[in-house]
Amino acid sequence: MKTFSATSRGESGDEAPSPPGSHVSIKDVARHAGVSPATVSRVLNGTGPVRPVVQERVWAAVKALGYVPHSGARSLARRKTDTVALVLPELSGDFYSQLLRGMELAARQFSIQLLVSSFHGDPAEVKRALAATKGRVDGIVLMWPEMEKDGILQSVPPGFPVVLLGGTEHLHHPQVTLDNSGGARAAVEHLIQLGHKVLVHLTGPTHNWDAVERRQAFFAVLGQYPDVQGLEIPGDFTEESGYLAATTLLELRPRPTAVFAGNDASAIGLVLGLRARGIQVPRQVSVVGFDDVPLARFLTPPLTTVGADVQELGKVAITALMRLRDGSPLPRATVLPTHLVVRGSTAPPPVPGEGGAYGS
Repeated sequence: MKTFSATSRGESGDEAPSPPGSHVSIKDVARHAGVSPATVSRVLNGTGPVRPVVQERVWAAVKALGYVPHSGARSLARRKTDTVALVLPELSGDFYSQLLRGMELAARQFSIQLLVSSFHGDPAEVKRALAATKGRVDGIVLMWPEMEKDGILQSVPPGFPVVLLGGTEHLHHPQVTLDNSGGARAAVEHLIQLGHKVLVHLTGPTHNWDAVERRQAFFAVLGQYPDVQGLEIPGDFTEESGYLAATTLLELRPRPTAVFAGNDASAIGLVLGLRARGIQVPRQVSVVGFDDVPLARFLTPPLTTVGADVQELGKVAITALMRLRDGSPLPRATVLPTHLVVRGSTAPPPVPGEGGAYGS
């Protein structure tokens, strides 16, 4: 990020002329418009009711005098920094790149700056990141998918604007999340409708609430189908865990013909792991993921997954934080919809005797 000094010099060493209006004060504008400086401030900042005719006089004075508001002074007067902090588990990967893109787009709309920090699952790092933001930002978007939040948020002053991204609901801070349950149910129903009778769930981390909700939905749907059996393989949302799960999958009995993975990263790893072991997707095993990251559509075969507009998730989180900062009421939880995206990694189960089955 570039920074600029208050004055600049030309090649000759002389000070460059100040921009027009830079020496005009808010008192000059008030005098020209025939109003008080407080009225000018309310018009410029949109912080109070001012009659339309008075607003017109103020803006006419601003234009006539070429008044340029000083952003730093304006922030101090409003006790706002026009900066917010994003505290996220990771910064790498398709999911987080899409999330940050959405946040960046929303930040531009609100003319605010973003300070970004990642903690890689370490609670101590979260606390340090939150402590470092004190006095520097107008609010915080915290993505803490773990089920326990109170200890993490102890360092945040009461009433300070915080929006939680994902995870469980909190008594004092609003939450923005995805419809994990609805998306997982749609994925499992899809596999059952294709005719699969033995399904596996490749889980996410046991302490991650998003993973817990998806697992709960998986078994809730299976409970409605007595003739369908559900198994599970532990995972951690990484490509490596999916790749390693391929070996475990092939050892399970009865032989599964379909897998619902907790996210796209682990689903992609699983597809690659099955391919390395000579198993064809979807001819022998169908695979469904969750998130619809950009890579999902370019996988071979393209991945059937639960679509979630992750960019929109980022936009909604920033918008919610700005509303909270400005005193607008927010619902306790905002849940963004998900939807099934059917591609080439799912198909009906192999028919015994036709060469599609695997194992013994």
